[in-house]
Amino acid sequence: MGIVLLVGSVLVIATIVILTLARKDKPPTGSSTVRQSLKSPMADNLPKKRISSVHINNAKIVRQESKSKSEDFKTPEVRNLAIEYKGEYHKEYPFLDSQYSPGSRMPFTDLTLYVSEWIGDGKTDALYELWKYIGDFRGEVAMREALRMSIPEGIEISDFARNEILAIYALTLRAHLAVDHADYPGAAMMATTFSTRNMLLSSELKKALQALVKHEFTSRNQESDVYNYDVNAETKAVLDALEQGVSGCEKFAAIMKTVPPTVRVAISDSMRDTRTDDSLWNRRIHYSLGYGERAYGCSEKLNRECAVSLGILEPVNPSTFGIPTTVTKAMITDGLLRSGVPFKKTAKRDDLLRLADTVPGLVAELLNTAEPDLMVIKSEYAQEARTWARRNQALFPFALAFMAYMGLERIKQPTRRSTLRKVLDNQAAMVSGEFQYGNGRSS
Repeated sequence: MGIVLLVGSVLVIATIVILTLARKDKPPTGSSTVRQSLKSPMADNLPKKRISSVHINNAKIVRQESKSKSEDFKTPEVRNLAIEYKGEYHKEYPFLDSQYSPGSRMPFTDLTLYVSEWIGDGKTDALYELWKYIGDFRGEVAMREALRMSIPEGIEISDFARNEILAIYALTLRAHLAVDHADYPGAAMMATTFSTRNMLLSSELKKALQALVKHEFTSRNQESDVYNYDVNAETKAVLDALEQGVSGCEKFAAIMKTVPPTVRVAISDSMRDTRTDDSLWNRRIHYSLGYGERAYGCSEKLNRECAVSLGILEPVNPSTFGIPTTVTKAMITDGLLRSGVPFKKTAKRDDLLRLADTVPGLVAELLNTAEPDLMVIKSEYAQEARTWARRNQALFPFALAFMAYMGLERIKQPTRRSTLRKVLDNQAAMVSGEFQYGNGRSS
């Protein structure tokens, strides 16, 4: 009897989610200028086949369908995803990158754009099947919990962005089950959703989020012996960034909107204030983001391909930073040989570099080979890119507050983490081991 009631509840919830996502948004009143920008062609009217880590102009990803494997999939969405990424993930563990721990069962790439599209189309059956491959049954319970959430009333933002927010929320909740501080990479992703768009908040929602942002800075002061934030000033800076919208970075924000959140985060992080740290490390674009973000879903290879395909990056000028030691003597001698420049085998590295500098483009080629991620935004995009990056970084606390408002528990509090896992484990235990994807019935 208990299982029947649970099944009925899941069916009702799924129906409500689909109807909610399908309905017409009823935004609050606000600035007509911002509202008009939300309806503009550059807002979110992206093509049906949206750009993703493999939907890029020049990427050469091998796509070969395995008939025997395709028969194992219950939905065409997940089948097509497996075909598209064939050869990219671990051969023994579907949807995993060979460089990551197979035991983590985490996605090898950012699935936000796929999940957001499926949410928008009401493809809950595809979402449940996807969770089979990137997590255990407890993860599927977390997915159902995430789909029960909705975007808070009182925010005016595009439907595309709403679906992306829900997708990021669901993927972040999934990551909660495996790593510490999962809300931080999730908030970094969601901040890019907000920073690439104009939005309006009702006075009630703005007041609630302002209190949560203020609480975040207060908590940082309590947890750190190094930093002492001016809570009121920092909170005001976040709200100012929110109010500014994409003014001053419209074109660059529109470009960033077409790529996965992990790519946006990598580009934004490479544009931190260079007045305090202008080192090569600070300039490098770290496409892998870091260990914690792998649980969210990050592929260094695919993120790099996606960013480079946009045509907004170029290698740094060697005269600006000098030549790092990663450009080895062997690389220099090989370049001189290819260029037909004579040199002494006993010559020192600095002497060889001076010879290489006489060959047009050789030093730049060597630097780009040794440091492929040492790139900067092209000059024609630089000003807008800096404006966008500052806004994106300022909105990180707002994204944390937004997820907290949606109900996401803070993973950095061990007691809450334990509570979340206990709740999900108990719910999973109520249903027998296998889940019939798409109809909410246990098998």
